Amino acid sequence: MKVTTLNDIRVLTVMRQTIMMDKVLLVVVIVALGSCAWCTGGRRRFYAVNSSMTWDEALHYCKEKHHNLAALQDVEDMKTMMDMVHQSSIRKEEQFAWIGLYLPRWKWSSSGKTFKPHCDYNKWYPGELKKELAKENCVVYGNEYWIINQCDQLLPSICMWNGSYALQEKHLTWHKAEEACRRNKSKLARVSNEPDNSDIMRLLTGQQKVWLGLHRDSWKWTDGSAVTFSPGLRTKKPKACVNASCIAANIKNSAPWTNHRCDSRHPFICYEVVQPIAIRLLRVRVVQRNSSAELNQTAVLEQLQQSVQSSSASERIKLSWKMPQKQRRVFHQ
Repeated sequence: MKVTTLNDIRVLTVMRQTIMMDKVLLVVVIVALGSCAWCTGGRRRFYAVNSSMTWDEALHYCKEKHHNLAALQDVEDMKTMMDMVHQSSIRKEEQFAWIGLYLPRWKWSSSGKTFKPHCDYNKWYPGELKKELAKENCVVYGNEYWIINQCDQLLPSICMWNGSYALQEKHLTWHKAEEACRRNKSKLARVSNEPDNSDIMRLLTGQQKVWLGLHRDSWKWTDGSAVTFSPGLRTKKPKACVNASCIAANIKNSAPWTNHRCDSRHPFICYEVVQPIAIRLLRVRVVQRNSSAELNQTAVLEQLQQSVQSSSASERIKLSWKMPQKQRRVFHQ
């Protein structure tokens, strides 16, 4: 017996049931309870946890108990989260709570190793690291400073190999410049000390700007969604070269979020998407090799259940089906 899905039909669509020689068209009703990937209109529910944990511990807890650390899509999410926090058991003297955001990792394309923007050798333009939530993710060298820039701008670049540098004059995006360097068995330049900086300066004229190999990941929440909203981010330079890239929301007011040492302890906020009960109709064709044989209702329902559940592993699914009246059968599960 073979079960084949023909097409998806929404609720309120009138369907005509038809019997063919050795094929039966069934109306299958799928009811999804709770979280549902193909449902629309879901809302975010936030949970304040009044337990002080490190950022990694909080992330693990939220993934295990709910869905993830809090991720916000818009102002309405922010209002909902703050209202929930103010009604929660989090102590009034607490100012910060972990959310699912962290500073993107900087790295040199030549090595892939993490670059510590406040600790490793750098030539940042004054105040440049305050552009944390901007969309610029690639670094330009110009006027003796490093500037965070949009990666799709067309600029010349500096390639390096065996400790030597060369100017690549063709104007390319950052990613195309990296590809061009690799085709020549080199990589976009890495600047590790003052002698490296001086070597690059000698290749440039006037106020010429060029790509370096320093870039960072795009901003994302820990659930993988893009960052489309924040009340602002006020970054703090760490007092020592430690991991201070984890973000906490200011839960006393709507002040900008701030970065903290990831091993510091704060209460935290989890979230999950809550969906209403959703109903979906599928038209399914059941093909019998022997038209005179009886349909095995248990086998068909089990196969349908497994097929639907395997594509919706995180959802609770219930199935029911109806055969044409001429068959005089109505099965339910």
